[in-house]
Amino acid sequence: FRRVLFRSALSPIAFANNVRMAFLNGAGFIAVVRRWDAIFNLLSIASSILVVQRGFGLVGLVVANQFWFCINSIRLRAILRRCLPRDVLKARINFVDARRVFSSIWPSSWRSGAGSLLYTAAQESSGLIYARFGSEKSLATYLLGLQVLRVVRASSMAPLYTKLPTLAKLNAEGKVADMMETAGTGMKRAYWTFVIGAAGAGIAGPWLLHEIGSSTFFPSGWLWCAMVAAAFLERFGGMHQNVLIAANHVVTHKASAGFLLIYIVAMAVLARPMGVYAFPLAMLIGHASFFSWYSGYHGYQMLESGFFKFESRCFLPALAA
Repeated sequence: FRRVLFRSALSPIAFANNVRMAFLNGAGFIAVVRRWDAIFNLLSIASSILVVQRGFGLVGLVVANQFWFCINSIRLRAILRRCLPRDVLKARINFVDARRVFSSIWPSSWRSGAGSLLYTAAQESSGLIYARFGSEKSLATYLLGLQVLRVVRASSMAPLYTKLPTLAKLNAEGKVADMMETAGTGMKRAYWTFVIGAAGAGIAGPWLLHEIGSSTFFPSGWLWCAMVAAAFLERFGGMHQNVLIAANHVVTHKASAGFLLIYIVAMAVLARPMGVYAFPLAMLIGHASFFSWYSGYHGYQMLESGFFKFESRCFLPALAA
């Protein structure tokens, strides 16, 4: 309860961060934003390990994570001031133009926002649900694994995210073949960044925690594999969603709603017999049975391609690895 209360208190900062990130992404500073995201996620993991090692418990773990979240807000503001011309930052709002812009972007925005909210609710609820019937140490292990995967996930976003403005431009010009080539290159690099990062974390994580004498254990082999598999399938669907959004074809709300429904049912069935394994397995089931294939289906339609034609050089080689 205290974890949820603390995170809720910081929701205005989260909203401001999302606005700044959206503005920077639209202005073409995606690489800068993602680079700093990876740095702050690494710092968050390091502080989380120290907090758990010192015995401050789950509340201390949440405070440590949210501390870097607040620092991240200051960093985003600084990037805005450094990267954008002063006349842009001080420009007055023309409310007539603002209403016109708002009315044009609202149909896509609410779908994308609702989808992100539903998906985030599923991810964030897992730790809270497990706290009801799991031990504090096993929960700390699971939350540490989630935090490590957030770093890997954030790092793997960059190769495709940096191409989103180009994809939007190609879509406006009707160059579908060039879109498919650009999206495929970005996805291929993103998949391999994820695979290398997840494998490296799985090898180095247990050794590092042992070396510093941490009382928190890295997720066991099978648990880590299940978490990585769920995150990998999420990247498959998530990147297709990114390409669709760049083309102003938003189905995130439908994909996330279907995923959340399946996730809740799977959790209800698996929670008691499977314990902490229920969370990554429920996510894996939700992604495999709806979110990923639904996102991919719409992505292939928009790119005028098919699964084997597109994924033979992107998803399938990384999956085999």
